[in-house]
Amino acid sequence: MLAKHFGCTRFDYNHMLARRQARFNVGLRSSYVNDSAELTRLKCTTDWLNEVSSLALQEALRHLDHAYRNFFARRAGFPRFKRKRAA
Repeated sequence: MLAKHFGCTRFDYNHMLARRQARFNVGLRSSYVNDSAELTRLKCTTDWLNEVSSLALQEALRHLDHAYRNFFARRAGFPRFKRKRAA
C-alpha cells in the first residue's frame, strides 16, 4: 500500500511539474490553485489515483509550489522531476 501511495504522489508531482513547464514555455503562469483544479480533473479520469489519500496528493502540489517560489526568489535551483530511485 505504501508503494502505491508513494508512486501516486510522485506521479502527481511529476505530472504537475511537466504541466507547469509547458505553461511557462507558452508564457502562462501557474499556481497552486490551478494545479489543484487540474488534480481534480486528473482524478476523474484515472481510477488508481482515487485509491490513495487526496491529502497526500495535495501536499505534493504544495511542495511543488514551494519549490517554484524558492526558485523564483533565487533561494534554490529549478525543481527537478522525482525518480523512483534516488541517485
